[in-house]
Amino acid sequence: MKYYHIFNRGNNKQNIFFSDEDRYRFLFNILFYQSPISHLQISRKVQKLNKGGIKAFSVHDIERIVSLRCVGLVSFAFMLNHFHLLIKAEKDEQISQYLQRVKNSYTKYINIKYKKVGHLFQGRYKKVAIASENDLLRVSAYIHLNPRELEGMAGREKEYYWSSLQDITDRNRWGDLLLIHDLNQLIAKGSSYFDLVMHSNVSKLADLLD
Repeated sequence: MKYYHIFNRGNNKQNIFFSDEDRYRFLFNILFYQSPISHLQISRKVQKLNKGGIKAFSVHDIERIVSLRCVGLVSFAFMLNHFHLLIKAEKDEQISQYLQRVKNSYTKYINIKYKKVGHLFQGRYKKVAIASENDLLRVSAYIHLNPRELEGMAGREKEYYWSSLQDITDRNRWGDLLLIHDLNQLIAKGSSYFDLVMHSNVSKLADLLD
């Protein structure tokens, strides 16, 4: 398995999220589309995720997704007009299929809900392969520091609901659908992932994306 940083922004830098309901829809997509399983009554399932979290779904349903997953979601962050994902996969085509389902489903949802037409996202998506375990930690830290851009969030990044920082440092809200072990196992004994993130140099991390 290889690790990849995936990111994409709205077309013409427009917002891609307009409400928490939209964010839950996108969250459902990135969690549940890790396997090729088809999902019916998605709006109803998104409401279940909103109200009850992952515990609202049967153990069987989650285990089925995990056993058939083609990509693994390691970390994420949603901003107003873009998103970041850290995923693992064996083949490029698995990543393409995953992102196609995630983005197409979400674009259709947004266009219907807000009576929009055309492309929601700018281009396909950008993909950066992670070269080393050190870079894996650094890129994940970069992803989790994105909420610092929001007013009043500097130093409070762990409180930001729409990233996986709190899942890795405190309690994993999304169970086996989020591979937090992949990062925690790289942290030296006596250290913490949260400390690593908070002491990361954002400018140097950004260089990895060039």
